[in-house]
Amino acid sequence: MPFIKVAITVACYLITLFLMPPLTAVFGMHAGPVQVIVTESLMLLAVLILNRLYIKQHIRLLPTNTMSELRKNGVPLGLTIIVLLIFFRNHLNQFLISLLLSLIVAITEEYTFRGIIFTTLLSRCLKQFTTIRATIAAMIAAALIFAAMHLTNLLSQPV
Repeated sequence: MPFIKVAITVACYLITLFLMPPLTAVFGMHAGPVQVIVTESLMLLAVLILNRLYIKQHIRLLPTNTMSELRKNGVPLGLTIIVLLIFFRNHLNQFLISLLLSLIVAITEEYTFRGIIFTTLLSRCLKQFTTIRATIAAMIAAALIFAAMHLTNLLSQPV
């Protein structure tokens, strides 16, 4: 059953990945960062709905010690953002689009691959192996699926 859930998650991700560019083109969005942001946002929404209705994999979106992590990393992160905003002050629009694009792609991929696929595979592997072997097996399988999904990028690259 977990392998079926993984296959359905991958299929949902691929279907959304291939259907969204033609659909966004119908609405006048041409290839570019805005189209990718819309595509990734809808892909994340599709995977969230799929998880909520069918897969039902519990995913913790924030670490349990969020405040201590924020206290440790907040100042360096804040300083980095200030430096980047100063550096890109003449190109703030492009910077914000790039930042949004990076965030939405990262969130979508992490939720799909580490959140759903890895944890589903791990729960299956824990039934057959020891903890270390189960973790390694789930990591390798999830990494291979992640790498295979990124082979689709070759279809959109100019030759």
